[in-house]
Amino acid sequence: MSLQKRVLLAMAALITVMVAVNIVVLRETVLPGYRHLELDEAERAARRVADALRGDVVALTRTTNDYARWDETYRFIVEFSESYANDLNPLTLSNLDIDAVYFLDTEGRPVWGRAIDPETMEERPMPRLDHTGGPGIPAGTEGVVVTDAGPMLFSARPILTSEGGGPARGTLIFARSPGPDRVEALRDRLGPGVDVRPADASAADGLRIGETSIVATQVIPDLHGKPALIAEATLERRISALGERAAWFGVLSLIAVGAADIILMWILLRHLVLRPIGRLTGSVLSVSSSADLSRRVAAGGGGELALLATEFNRMMDRLETMMATAEAARDDAVRASRAKSDFLATMSHELRTPLNSIIGFSQMIRDAELAPLDSRYRDFASDVNDAGRHLLRVINDVLDMARAEADRIELREATVDVGAAVVSCLRILLPAARQAEVTLRSDLPGDLPCVRADDVRLRQILMNLVANAVKFTPAGGRVVVRAGCDERGAVRVEVEDSGIGIAADDIPKALEPFGQIDSARWRLHQGTGLGLPLAKRLIEAHGGRLDIESQPGVGTRITVTLPPERTLYTSGACAAGG
Repeated sequence: MSLQKRVLLAMAALITVMVAVNIVVLRETVLPGYRHLELDEAERAARRVADALRGDVVALTRTTNDYARWDETYRFIVEFSESYANDLNPLTLSNLDIDAVYFLDTEGRPVWGRAIDPETMEERPMPRLDHTGGPGIPAGTEGVVVTDAGPMLFSARPILTSEGGGPARGTLIFARSPGPDRVEALRDRLGPGVDVRPADASAADGLRIGETSIVATQVIPDLHGKPALIAEATLERRISALGERAAWFGVLSLIAVGAADIILMWILLRHLVLRPIGRLTGSVLSVSSSADLSRRVAAGGGGELALLATEFNRMMDRLETMMATAEAARDDAVRASRAKSDFLATMSHELRTPLNSIIGFSQMIRDAELAPLDSRYRDFASDVNDAGRHLLRVINDVLDMARAEADRIELREATVDVGAAVVSCLRILLPAARQAEVTLRSDLPGDLPCVRADDVRLRQILMNLVANAVKFTPAGGRVVVRAGCDERGAVRVEVEDSGIGIAADDIPKALEPFGQIDSARWRLHQGTGLGLPLAKRLIEAHGGRLDIESQPGVGTRITVTLPPERTLYTSGACAAGG
C-alpha cells in the first residue's frame, strides 16, 4: 500500500475515532446532563406549586388572626348577635377569598358557621371537619384538612380581644378549597402546567417521564400527616430537545471543522511531504531497477526532506565511487585468479612430469627389475618412491583446492555403490591403520542404496576423512565408518574416531585451506591442512554438507550427507528413513 493511501486511511480513521468519541461523550455525559436538568426543573416546579399553596395558607392565617382578635368576634361567640352574623355574608366571604367559616366553643364543638360555593357565591351545607375521623382542629394550627367536601386550606386561631386578652372563648377557623378558579390563578402565576388535586392514601412524591413531557408531583399532607393534596407540575421536555439539538449541532460542527482541518493538512502534507517523498522513492526505485548509479534526486525546497534528498545524492556519489573501486578490485581479483590458475596448471605439468619419472625409476630400483641391488639401496629407492608419491598427492590436493575455490570442479556423475567405495578406501588404508596400531572397521547396512555422484571425488572425500581419522588417533584407538539414510532418504556417511579431538573454537580453522590448529598434539602430525577443507568443498559441489562433532580427548565424528535427490532406490533401503 502506498504512503498516500496509508495517510488517507489514517486520516479517515482519525475522523471516525473523533466522531465515535464525541458520540460516546454526547450519549454518556451531555444528554444525560440535560435530562437531569429537566428532572430537577420539574421537581422545582412542583415545589413551587406546593410553596404557593403554603403561601395561601399564610395569607389565610393573617385574615383569620385579624378576625379572631376582634372585640366583635369575642362578643359574638357569646352573644351570637345577628348583625355580626349578617356581616359574614357570602359577599364578605367571597371578598375575603374564604369558602367556609367555623366558630368552635372552648370544647372544640361547632357553634356557628357558614359556607358558600365560590363559583355561585350561594350558601351551601357546612363541610364536616371531622370527616376523616381524626382528632379535632386545635387553635393555633393551619394547613390542609380533609372534609366531606374535599381537602381545604384552613387556619384556626383562638378567639381573643382586640388587645389579645383572654381568656379564649373558642376557636375561629377560616377555610377555602383549592377549586378550579384558584388553580387557574396558580397557573397564571406559575405557568400552564400547574395543577392541584386531591390525593389518595397511596399518593407519594414522584416523577413521570414521557416522550414529550415530565410530570412532577409533591404530596401535601393534612393536619394528621396523611396525604391530602397533590401539587403537580407538567414540564414540556424543551430543555432536553434543545440540548440534544445543540449537542448534535456541536458534534456536526466539530466534525466539519475537523474534516476541514484534515483536508487542509492533507493538501499541505501532499505538497510538502508526500510529493517529495514520491520523487525520492521514484529515484530509488529507478536506481534499483536500472542499476544506474548516476541518477540523482532534485533537492528543491527546504526542511528535512531536502536534507534527505541531499544526503541521498551524497550516498549515491559514495556508492558510485565504491562500486567503481569494487569493480576494479574484482577485475584485479579475476586477473589474479586467472594468473593463479595458469600458474598452477603450468606448475602441475612442470612438477608432475619429473615426479612421474622419479616415482617410476625409484620403483624399478626398489624392485631390482634390471639387476640385483644391495638392500640399503633398495630401501633408499623405496623412501624416494614414497616421498614422490606423497608430493604428488600434495600437488593434486593443491590443484583440486584451487579448482574448488574457483568453482571449476567438474563432476563426472555415475551410479556409485557407497558401500563398495567405503570398503575400498578401508582396504587401502588398512595397512597404515595397522602400522599406527589403530582399529579400523566399518558398519554398513546390507541394503544401502546407490547414489548419483562422481565416484572418484566421493572416494577422495572418504580417503581424506578416514586418513585424517587414522592419523590423529593414538595407538590403541579405533576408527569406525558407518553409512545409512536419514529420515529424508538422504545417504550419509559417518567417520568416527577416538582420537585427540578438536576444540569447538578450532573447528572453523580446521576447515580453512592450509589451516593448522595451534596445539601441541596437532603439531606432532604432519599435513598440509587440505584434507578437511577439500572434502568439504567436494561434498558441497555435490549439493551436500559436511558436519563435525568433536570433543578434545574424546574423539571426532565427521558426517557427510548427500542430498536426497541423489539417492537411487534400487531396493527397499531408506523406505522407512533408515
